[in-house]
Amino acid sequence: MSGILQAIARSPGSACHRPGAAVSRLYACGLEKLRGIDSEVRRKMPETASRDTRLDIVTVVFTDEEPLLALQARSIARFVPKDLIGSIVIFINEYDSGQLENSILKSVVPLYGSLADKVIIKTVRDISEYKATVGWLSQQACKLEAARFVESTYYLTLDAKHHIVSPIDVIDLFDDHGRPIKPFVEARPDQAPWLEDSLRYFDANPAAASERSPASAPPFIMHACTVREMVQEITAREGMDLVKFFDTKSDRSTEFTLYYARLVANQTQSMHLVDGPNGLFTMRIGTTEQRRAALRRGLKGDSRFWCFGIHRKHLIALPPEDRELTLAVWMKHGLFDSLTEATSALDKLERHFNALADQERARFEVARLHRKRLKPRPV
Repeated sequence: MSGILQAIARSPGSACHRPGAAVSRLYACGLEKLRGIDSEVRRKMPETASRDTRLDIVTVVFTDEEPLLALQARSIARFVPKDLIGSIVIFINEYDSGQLENSILKSVVPLYGSLADKVIIKTVRDISEYKATVGWLSQQACKLEAARFVESTYYLTLDAKHHIVSPIDVIDLFDDHGRPIKPFVEARPDQAPWLEDSLRYFDANPAAASERSPASAPPFIMHACTVREMVQEITAREGMDLVKFFDTKSDRSTEFTLYYARLVANQTQSMHLVDGPNGLFTMRIGTTEQRRAALRRGLKGDSRFWCFGIHRKHLIALPPEDRELTLAVWMKHGLFDSLTEATSALDKLERHFNALADQERARFEVARLHRKRLKPRPV
């Protein structure tokens, strides 16, 4: 056992030290404390916020990501209060989805525990017969079209790579006026055109492109009614469904920049979004040191961080230090009851994504040899 994990194991009441009961007590105490704070906050909140604090969760997934979805389901069952959630929509971004849907029903849905009865499974075929050339484009359509299947005023979009690592409740997701919290950032040079094109599409104030705006990535809480109206406008204007729109459009807008641009056009951005703490730390950040710095922030147990993102690419040949930090974060936050259980889960993810990488390399080599055989010989 390495240094960081040994330190956690030696700490009184840690999951490694006293596997089951300690973590249960830690979770229970943390949740009770959070709910106690929440009760105090609720007494000061407007009645409208109290009525609108339930939300739905939407995750778009494809076959390769099923093990990550299983981890997310486990985390939601452990850390999300049942009374916070209206429904959980799993959106399968595949047209031949029968096998994955059956697997999710059998292996993933039970992991949601008491929330399992809230799970709804939809597929991209439910919104379009048009097959996008790139899965990332139909994924964007799925995140917006999910608004037609949700029941709550707001819905939280997640990617399969995200999982919850600490108890969350209303105060983590909404401000005291019931507005969804989302960190606002300066647009990166490569991403600024996303918002510029989105504002132009809805004839919204272009000045918004030069101001801080919500980070264009999940976790992102969206106002369902606004999304539905936006989708209706786009499909009516373009004469095509949303999957085809994303696949064929020439501008650089994305699902989240279009949503924000629509709020700007409606002058309702201050009603449905507020700049607030970033609850996400992820292994996808820039350089190796930046990535590890993010993991160390999560390890400190900062209460702001409730969502952990592990991109599947980082699970291929995972460096030992990243592996150690990942396990340490899981154990620090009590996602697993024992280090053995956490290690087994990470081993399974690594095996899965390394096997997929091996298959991809094999396909690439076959294609390379095929092209070589077809290459004309010099005369």
